Amino acid sequence: MSLPLILCALLGFVWSVDGALVRSKIQAASPIKPNVESNCARQCVDGETKTCYYQFHIEHYTTMGWPCDYNSSNCIQADGVERSINTVNRMMPGPKIEVCEGDTVVVDVHNEIVGQEVTIHWHGIWQTGTPHYDGVPFVTQCPIFSGNAFRYKWKADNPGTHFWHSHTGFQKMDGISGSLIIRQTSSRDHHSSAFNNDLSEHVIVLNDWHHYLTSETFPGPMRASLIGKLPNSLLINGKGQTIHPDTGVMTQTPLEHFFVVPGETYRFRFINAMGSVCPVILTIDQHKLIAISSDGEDFDSIAVDGIQSWSAERFDFIFTANQPAASYWVRFKAVGVCQSANMQQLALVHYSSAPSVPAADPPSPESPVPQGLILNRYTKDCAEDDKDSICFNRLKTKREVDSDILKANADVKLFLPLGSYDVPATRVLKIDDKFNVFAKKKLKANRIDNIQYKSAPSPLISQYDDINPSQFCNGTHKPENCGNSCGCTHKIDLPLNSVIELILIEDSKPSFSHTIHLHGYAFNVMGIGSLPNGPGSHLDKAKWLDSNGLLQRKFDRPAFKDTLTLPVGGYVVVRFKSDNPGYWFFHCHFAHHVMTGMSLVFEVGSKEDMPRVPDHFPKCGNFLPPI
Repeated sequence: MSLPLILCALLGFVWSVDGALVRSKIQAASPIKPNVESNCARQCVDGETKTCYYQFHIEHYTTMGWPCDYNSSNCIQADGVERSINTVNRMMPGPKIEVCEGDTVVVDVHNEIVGQEVTIHWHGIWQTGTPHYDGVPFVTQCPIFSGNAFRYKWKADNPGTHFWHSHTGFQKMDGISGSLIIRQTSSRDHHSSAFNNDLSEHVIVLNDWHHYLTSETFPGPMRASLIGKLPNSLLINGKGQTIHPDTGVMTQTPLEHFFVVPGETYRFRFINAMGSVCPVILTIDQHKLIAISSDGEDFDSIAVDGIQSWSAERFDFIFTANQPAASYWVRFKAVGVCQSANMQQLALVHYSSAPSVPAADPPSPESPVPQGLILNRYTKDCAEDDKDSICFNRLKTKREVDSDILKANADVKLFLPLGSYDVPATRVLKIDDKFNVFAKKKLKANRIDNIQYKSAPSPLISQYDDINPSQFCNGTHKPENCGNSCGCTHKIDLPLNSVIELILIEDSKPSFSHTIHLHGYAFNVMGIGSLPNGPGSHLDKAKWLDSNGLLQRKFDRPAFKDTLTLPVGGYVVVRFKSDNPGYWFFHCHFAHHVMTGMSLVFEVGSKEDMPRVPDHFPKCGNFLPPI
């Protein structure tokens, strides 16, 4: 086979009988590496569905372990620094799941990590009718204990770019995550006419990476500042380079490469699988990005110079290979509170007819933050006339919005302040208090509505009656002697088939952004704004804005999301229709924040509305017989 034919095969093209180049939405001879039992990464066809089966074997592993070196292809290199990790099938990122809308996905998860439990959350999957497989320990299932297996089975009902990850401790940040793509037929894809190729090779998974187990940062040593809790580097599809902590020299591990053909258009799918507080801006030298979707939800396309993302957000964009044939740098630059760390990672886009060596030198980590029009970069008020950034309150969804969502007043309105707060040193030995340790003798706890979430001893969805009612609390029902903070299972009951409006207020002291994720739903972004300066609590200011009609709400095709960032010193207003009964986790997606209590559970509907618990569902809980 000639070199052009080899390149075309790798890029997902085939030659027709008469020799013409035929473009395909998804490559036929896919170089993805699914489990051998699965054959579901394909071009989707109307009326065709499959059952897609995967096996996940989760275990302790290592990077750069013997006999690994910079030239090895049979080991996990990461950024070239040896460390212990957790893996699925000894891959990082873990196995790709790529299916079509309507497929049934079955994943057998075997926990082979000695001494640790695990669950897998399918981030972005609504689990309609299957809330037992959402993967939240002690909410939707018992954790999978070491040596045990658990079968997840769910329907790929909501298409888009999603991902899967451990929902236990810091395991996600130590390697247990991977991409989850649900494609559509061209007739159902709003943007199918705008691109020719949707390839497995163009899925981007961004991970933050420590050079040690992430649990070593929790609660954290006193000598560690915020920077001490930040990752040491970033990884693109498990690859990257960094200054080696022992040698002080840049590692020579491979960078990720993306291949394109001149003149072609490609759908790239970008997954931010990070767990730390760093926002990251993605840019590609000399190329505009046409943003078309986020969190699996399409919106009117918009041309931007870069995309800023936080933990657990996903973005789809169209890349047009319309520049001179060359190799171009793809830059992932950490900004915000992480900008002073000069953290970045690089990849390369190669035009098929160009030299593999890029003409331009790689951008320095000290080089300025990318400029131009940036999607999802927050500025004051996310104003309509902002020329440098576009927030989600300015985007318009492609999906039809339920008319009830657009009515003037929601059926249920909840004000929920989310914040990181100082913890007095006198509480450091108090049992059950959870906090992060920072330099200068500071302890920080994270709460929603001033409640620090404490897990129940058994899953709410299957063993609710086994849980002591005093375990539960919310803003109007708190335990006695609660004081300034409660440690309990924060649960809010929501009526079925109602319009729920959440007014989420950034309440940290000092102010700090938080990225929130709602399980079981995508919500409409009604408004994003800032709170007025001056005395008074952030909650009181938000209520004052609302009572005076000044709280931003948008009723013209508001965009859908399932993960959204609260601006520093600001608020967001989101709405959803509570039509998916179950127990749904709602939490900050920064790992240290969720570990210290910034979570709650929405109980949607009554027990009678919930889908039936599967037969032989595992049980767990306290064992406290009489003495």
